[in-house]
Amino acid sequence: MDFRTIFFLMANAGVVLFFVKSRKASSKSYREMRQYQQFGDNWDINEIQEQVKNAYFVIQECWKRQDPDYAKDYMSQKCYDDFVMKLGWMQVRNEVPVQKNERLLSAVPVHTFDDLGKDQDYIWYLIHGKMIDYVVDEKTGRMIRGSRKNEAFYEYWKFIHLNGHWVLDEIRQNPVRSEEHTSELQSLAYLV
Repeated sequence: MDFRTIFFLMANAGVVLFFVKSRKASSKSYREMRQYQQFGDNWDINEIQEQVKNAYFVIQECWKRQDPDYAKDYMSQKCYDDFVMKLGWMQVRNEVPVQKNERLLSAVPVHTFDDLGKDQDYIWYLIHGKMIDYVVDEKTGRMIRGSRKNEAFYEYWKFIHLNGHWVLDEIRQNPVRSEEHTSELQSLAYLV
């Protein structure tokens, strides 16, 4: 076997392993959510899925508009503050996000936590989306980063239960390679 064949096989093995492990984590999370639903009304799987789907599209629109207030009802205060800061820095650097053809291909829970009350409950979702996503310089119109191609991506989104709804609390685009691992993400680390 030559080097390219070995590399191809290794790369595909990683993809297969990713999907096998994410399915296993998802199955476990759905089982846990059904158990939690017996004791708390905030764990209705269909309602949570609908809230996650709605949050995905509203938050993408908020980013595209550069207006965190557009999605404020779909985010925790921590997430909102993070968006304000990131979008503020983009404006200072004259950067404008461009997003087109946003699609949510799947959203599956991969880690859940249920505390005695509702205020500490959370769910990590593996978000699989697809869109054209790039950033342009507002003054020159030149593309700074991203791609004009419609590309698929995976991200981890953490939702917390707040005021009767599940809201986005954190996004991890590359959680395994991040230097900061929270304890709940350590259990997700094997997914990538």
